Amino acid sequence: MLLNEEEATKDLPRDARIGDTSGKMKQFATWFTHGVPGGAKLRAAIYHQRTGAEVLAHVDAFFSSRLADGADSAHDPEDEGAQAYPKDTLICD
Repeated sequence: MLLNEEEATKDLPRDARIGDTSGKMKQFATWFTHGVPGGAKLRAAIYHQRTGAEVLAHVDAFFSSRLADGADSAHDPEDEGAQAYPKDTLICD
């Protein structure tokens, strides 16, 4: 929804635009992944993204891999999330 709104308002004067969506998307992803196994790794990965589309791609990849791996079982949450999310996207500078 945020990406659609950003695209729809891109030609408006600067003060009438919704603006960059990445900050708001990072905020939502942070709120909604507290308590999710491996969520800290996702939050670290999206912190460095510059666009809303990049944030959304990381969130989609994270949850898609969790579903594909059946990561909702009762294992160690941090290990489970780290295995489900590609390691090359978890690097923090």
